[in-house]
Amino acid sequence: MKSYIIILYALILVYSCNSKSTTEQVSKPVSIENQQENLEEIPSEDTENADISQIQKKYNQIQQQIQQNKIQPEITEFTCQTKDGHGVLHRFIQNNQVIKISFTEGIGHSYTTEEFFFDQDQLFFVLQSQESWSPSAVGGSEEDPASISTITEKRFYVKSDTIIKKLEKTYKIHSHQENIPPDQIPNQEQNIKPGEMYDSHKRIEALKMGKIEC
Repeated sequence: MKSYIIILYALILVYSCNSKSTTEQVSKPVSIENQQENLEEIPSEDTENADISQIQKKYNQIQQQIQQNKIQPEITEFTCQTKDGHGVLHRFIQNNQVIKISFTEGIGHSYTTEEFFFDQDQLFFVLQSQESWSPSAVGGSEEDPASISTITEKRFYVKSDTIIKKLEKTYKIHSHQENIPPDQIPNQEQNIKPGEMYDSHKRIEALKMGKIEC
């Protein structure tokens, strides 16, 4: 009888220890290391896509206000003194801050247009368009000669003065032929160096103040 009691006591003790171990395992909190590893598994593209979406949203807001004539530009036409060429500068100002600059400069058969967009005085998007044109033998007449334009567009998405995405496309427009609409021509993403800056800060600041250096 005494031996039976000792065996029963031993079984109760073993069960109690196993129950305690199981409880500790269930209630053990997730470690900080595990939490950091879970965060690091999130693709970096998600952050980049969020930044691009914000840039596109701000761009559309500015363009919409301009198209609705809620913001009128200050226009400066110019002829360069130190080099050949002429053009025009448009500055769009809201609440005493420049939110967009459109700068066109050229001579003869070629010209360049640059558009800069700002949020709280910080550059966030740049659109460059370089166009050149030449006579075309296809279509047209002596009274209405045909021409062909070659256009290269570059788009820079900028965050804290750093380029986070760059797109580019080139297309042609024939004056006397049906053309594919430019917005239906896909952009090609370009390689950028880590930390690559948009390096026209001094020139952009001058344009903000209406100063044209040419």
